[in-house]
Amino acid sequence: MGNLVRLAYPEDAAMIAAIHVTSWHETYPGLLPRAEIDRHDTTSRRSLWQAAIASGHSRIAVIPDIGFAAMGRQRDPSLADDYPDELLALYVLRQHHGQHHGRALLSAVRGHAPFTAWVLSGNTRAQDFYARLGARELRRESEVIDRITLTDILLSFPSLPDSP
Repeated sequence: MGNLVRLAYPEDAAMIAAIHVTSWHETYPGLLPRAEIDRHDTTSRRSLWQAAIASGHSRIAVIPDIGFAAMGRQRDPSLADDYPDELLALYVLRQHHGQHHGRALLSAVRGHAPFTAWVLSGNTRAQDFYARLGARELRRESEVIDRITLTDILLSFPSLPDSP
């Protein structure tokens, strides 16, 4: 499966946006308020991914029409020394789950440094996936969206061993 993964090109922004929006509609009903899911449309997501690809500040990989991942610099200054990278996004369309695409995408964007990722509590598929890859919970934070309290889980991933 790894040979399907490639770095994202600027012209991939619309495809990435479509995967992003579809994945939200597949993953988050019952976990996020419907209005929050619907707020993120393909137009806004396309702009977000066009800017991210153009900036060159993130490592963004795609498996066309299947999934994408993005790794960037740690956004939380208090974590930057121990975890210089942050997984910003990893989405695979539901029909392609269980085919090792998520693992291939993560491998394509991760460096050797330790990193963090946020996962929504209740997203057990993602939590189990990350646990199999060695993630450890660092902390939980609550946020309120549309009068619903949500819990976000901050995960940490160890550095990769140096190659011999």
